[in-house]
Amino acid sequence: MDIAAFNELSSAQHGMFSLQQLHLLGATKAGTHAAVAAGRWERHHPTVYGLAGHHESWRRSLWAAHLHAGEHCPIGMDSAGRIHGYPQAFRGTVDLIVTVDMVRPPEHVRWFRRSDLLADDIVRIDGLPPVTSPTRTTVDLAGRMHVATLRQLVEHGLNEQHYRTVDLGILLDRVRRSGKNGVRRMGQVLDDLDAHTCVEAILQDLDATHMEIRASGGIRRRILLHAMED
Repeated sequence: MDIAAFNELSSAQHGMFSLQQLHLLGATKAGTHAAVAAGRWERHHPTVYGLAGHHESWRRSLWAAHLHAGEHCPIGMDSAGRIHGYPQAFRGTVDLIVTVDMVRPPEHVRWFRRSDLLADDIVRIDGLPPVTSPTRTTVDLAGRMHVATLRQLVEHGLNEQHYRTVDLGILLDRVRRSGKNGVRRMGQVLDDLDAHTCVEAILQDLDATHMEIRASGGIRRRILLHAMED
């Protein structure tokens, strides 16, 4: 086995690696069994192993779950929400977006089956498995959130400039056809935000008009006073 490549791989994945990755690096089945028997490696999920004694963490659990599910299964839902910094997302969950034919997640892992996930819905972040984008994560979380909480989440993402309302609208229109949960809820939030934006724009225009009237009135008063002095 290529030891240098193995060390680089395990370091990048918080001490986790899959049986497929080991085989690509030249490890044999006998060598894998020997490493487990000697206590150097530990089995975490079927076909997923980790360095014994490595610091356990939430991100390490994400890697283990992702390697078990497969490279086409990104981190999603509340796990992705926490990665993107959304306080409305649950802490500590291990959530993956998987294909519709996958039926039995390992213990302490949540699978969410989706048939409408595209490559553009996934982002890469250093030190982590693939993660659903902020836009996709927000739309996915709409299915389990109360509308008031969802509005807070959307406003948080807008304030952080993770997306625009138009980005959410485009994705919402795309996933609407798959019968996705939360579509109506997200549509309500976007409609409310658009209405709020329109009201703010009108108020700003009124303020600007009021200032112009006051300014023009001041000019007229100065002209009158100057005429009276003459």
